[in-house]
Amino acid sequence: MALNKDIKVAVLTILSISTFILAYLFMKGTLLNSGQPMYSADFISVDKVKKSDKVYLNGVVVGAVDKIEFKDIKKPNSIRLTFTAQNGLEIPKDSKIQIISTSLMGNMGLKIILGNSSEILKENETIVGVGEEGMFQSISKEVGPLAKSSDSLLRNVNTLFNRNQNENLYITINEMNRT
Repeated sequence: MALNKDIKVAVLTILSISTFILAYLFMKGTLLNSGQPMYSADFISVDKVKKSDKVYLNGVVVGAVDKIEFKDIKKPNSIRLTFTAQNGLEIPKDSKIQIISTSLMGNMGLKIILGNSSEILKENETIVGVGEEGMFQSISKEVGPLAKSSDSLLRNVNTLFNRNQNENLYITINEMNRT
């Protein structure tokens, strides 16, 4: 039995629309979150964090942001951020979660800072939210010790060229220039 051309077009259209919807949900990150435990955190500001941003633990992606909403719409001073985590991930109760910048382009993510408690968070419990650490704050932590060591290096070079000392490199270079 040969199918009518209209039926073939209708089946092809339905398949392409459903494929588009599934691809859209997959790209948005909502298709993969089913069955994973959900946790929430309260923040004062979640600047630039968006749904489906990654959640990291020691640099490894362990989840994604699922929902961002005001904790109480009548008093919008606290924002509740809901995120998923991998099945089997045990987060101690005294852990914290921090908003971090993941790239120079301003992409954001969440970083889980594990605590030491023996009690484990249960699904749908709230974890303590810590303020955002931008890219420049994290760079300054790395550059700080380098700046101190370069400062001491410059001080040592300045003492070599100090004119008040009798025997120093300045006198030696001066004598070499005369010859």
